Amino acid sequence: MKKRLTELRSDERAACFVAERVTGAVAEPRDVGGRQGAVDAMLALPDGRTAAFEVMASDENYGIQIDRLLGADDNSWPVVGKWGWTIKVGDRADVPRLWESYGRIVRVCEAAGVERPDDLLSRHREVDPDVAWLVESSSSTMWGHSQVPAIEGDRVRAVMVTAAGRGGAVDTSLRGLRAALVDMFAQPGVARHLRKVAVAVADADERHLCRGRR
Repeated sequence: MKKRLTELRSDERAACFVAERVTGAVAEPRDVGGRQGAVDAMLALPDGRTAAFEVMASDENYGIQIDRLLGADDNSWPVVGKWGWTIKVGDRADVPRLWESYGRIVRVCEAAGVERPDDLLSRHREVDPDVAWLVESSSSTMWGHSQVPAIEGDRVRAVMVTAAGRGGAVDTSLRGLRAALVDMFAQPGVARHLRKVAVAVADADERHLCRGRR
C-alpha cells in the first residue's frame, strides 16, 4: 500500500491521520513544494465541506523548563504560614504572580481553616483577588496540610514547589483553559499559524489549528 501524506513532517502527518480518523475526512497536503503561506493540509469532510488544517508543534520541553526554573530555588519557597504547603505549577507564566501572592493565599486559607483554595472560593461569593486568580485563571494549584506543621522543633518544612504533571485525568471543568489559550496565542510564532488558518484559504468552511508534538 502506498504511503500517504509523505510530503508532510511526521507530526503534521500524524495530526492529519488523527483528524481523518475522528472526522472521517480525507486530508490533502498543501504546505509542500515551497508554497508560501499555505496551511499544512485541507480536509475534505464527509458532508462536502472543507476545513483548513494547520499543525503547530508545541514545546515538548515545557515541563522541563518549569522544572529548571523552580529548581533554581531547590523547589522550595520560604515558609509563610503554620502548615506545610505544596504548590504545583502548571505554567511558567504563573510563577511571577505565584511568588508574589502565595504567602497571602496561604494566610487567607489558614485563617479560614481551608486546605484547598478551591474550597474557599466555593464557600464565599467574595474572596481575596489572589485566591480568585489562582483558582479561576492560573494553571497552578496549592494544597495546605493542616496536620503537618511548617515548623516542628528544629525542623522547618519549606513550601514545596514543583511542576504539575502533564498527564492524568481530564479536568472536565476546563478550569484555566482560557488562560492557557491566551498564553499559547501570545507565544512567539503562533501568530504566523493563526494568520495561515485565518486568511490562507478564504473559502474554507472550517478552520482548525492543531497543537501537537514533534
